Amino acid sequence: MYDNCADDYSIECNINTIINRGGKNETNEDLIKYAFYTKYPFGQISINKVSFPWWKSFESGYCASFNSPPSNCVYCSDECPYEVQSLKKCFPKCNTTSCGYSNMHCLEVEGNNCYSFMINDGNCNFGCENDSDCDTDSQYTNTEIIMLSIFIPCGILWLCSITIIFVLIIKNNYNKKKADIEKRKQLKNLTKETAFKEKICILDLKEIEDHDLSVITPCNHIFHRECFKEWLKNENNSIEKNCPVCKSILVNFKF
Repeated sequence: MYDNCADDYSIECNINTIINRGGKNETNEDLIKYAFYTKYPFGQISINKVSFPWWKSFESGYCASFNSPPSNCVYCSDECPYEVQSLKKCFPKCNTTSCGYSNMHCLEVEGNNCYSFMINDGNCNFGCENDSDCDTDSQYTNTEIIMLSIFIPCGILWLCSITIIFVLIIKNNYNKKKADIEKRKQLKNLTKETAFKEKICILDLKEIEDHDLSVITPCNHIFHRECFKEWLKNENNSIEKNCPVCKSILVNFKF
């Protein structure tokens, strides 16, 4: 329709276009002027079961397709030429549905890039200096404040727990190493004092531990203290008091 009748606005041009699209040869103008509106959500017109868009808006749709509308398309609404859509100036009376709401300058409230629909829309629009959504006090909602009040203490507690556990592990390892070093020193000193570096008491055949009460004889043999006492109390050894290992005399040995 727009292509065939771009320069011809007569009713005959429209009728011929309908016939070429498969419509019947009807010349009743009322059929065209009072076409019915279909049930579809978008506007369209149906003539002889042939559908065309822009129900009741042939002229508006046709004229809106031009950057420079012809003389037949002077106004998009009362006192508003179509040219206002491309002018960088606000015409409040012309910023309507019929003129397409295409002039955003009519919605500017604070200079460039700030429009009325951006104010108090729940978002902070930095182009709008007086937007209350950008107030510092309103940057955080109650939910965000509650979340922060929960997560920050929990995070601090978690870090403290990890730090304490880490310190305890280090301290425990240090104490173990220190105990091992002391044990080695005691064994080293013990083997220096005994000529034969004995580690077992031959009287009870048990290993001599670091903290056992022991006796080192003048002949440099080592025994458990209680074992050695029992040995000396023995009737066969009570007079001579000989060493259980080398039989050296221990008469004057005191411990």
